[in-house]
Amino acid sequence: MVNIEHLFVFLDVTQTLSFSETAQRLHVSQPTVSKNIHDLESELGIKLFERTGTKPRLTEAGRALLPWARKLVIQSNEFEDIARSINQDVTGS
Repeated sequence: MVNIEHLFVFLDVTQTLSFSETAQRLHVSQPTVSKNIHDLESELGIKLFERTGTKPRLTEAGRALLPWARKLVIQSNEFEDIARSINQDVTGS
């Protein structure tokens, strides 16, 4: 099963094109970002980024999975919001 946190890190790296900048934005170390991406690639059995040169580049597989990753993260956030709202007292009709 894919770890949603790995997808969150994946999405951030696709925006920053930098493991170190993603680490700063997420308040984690750069090796943690690298491990998250490596673990996601291992879970999926595909390479998501080319790591040659100064910036990581999405592979064809990474580009294909990007919209799905976005959908899953959005749905995960919605799931959490709904779960939290169930515990709150409902007022009104």
